[in-house]
Amino acid sequence: MTATTDDASEHHTAFRAWLIERLATSRWPIYRDDTDERIAARIGVTVDVLREARELVRAREKKPDRRDARLGMPRAQPFARFHIFVEPPEAIYLDWAAQRRHRDQTNACLLRSVVHHVLRLKVQPDWVTGRRRDAWFYKGEWLGQKNIRAHSYRIKTYVTEPCGRALTERARATHVTASAIVRWGVCAFLEGKFRKFQIVTSLDSLYNDAERYCTTPLILPEKNHG
Repeated sequence: MTATTDDASEHHTAFRAWLIERLATSRWPIYRDDTDERIAARIGVTVDVLREARELVRAREKKPDRRDARLGMPRAQPFARFHIFVEPPEAIYLDWAAQRRHRDQTNACLLRSVVHHVLRLKVQPDWVTGRRRDAWFYKGEWLGQKNIRAHSYRIKTYVTEPCGRALTERARATHVTASAIVRWGVCAFLEGKFRKFQIVTSLDSLYNDAERYCTTPLILPEKNHG
């Protein structure tokens, strides 16, 4: 009886380890558009298994593969994430919140969708800039935060490493900051300038190759930009 109990315990431990390993190769450990409890219930695991898988993903992102490093090979990081956030003025945030409610989406999902759309555009207006004050060009006016440290309007999301890399490369190629490109995207979205705009429901829906995005857009005057 003892041997049978021990065998069952070992089997359970091995299955749990296998499940955590499999889960760590999926999108669920980095999915942030719902609570851990609801995500776990959705995929049929316990919350502690989900969280252990998340810790495994984080550990792998931080720890380099020494064998690949010796061979001069870049370590594959399919689960690496790129954090994006912007802090719009109140007027822009209120319009954003109205769009979020109208579309029944989270801030993270909507902002991710804006970034994905922007990076697919082959043009970029010439006013996009990395200026810190009055950095938002919205409805024909430059707007900014009155007190950037005190305000509470922050919109944030995560994108995949290829998407984040494409954003960085585009910023470098056009001599602006990545945040400036995202600010432009938010304003253009709210002004209704995006044709065929689609919601990106998960990280899996982003391109898995940075080259599929446009990193060297044509710079055009705002009046020619649709």
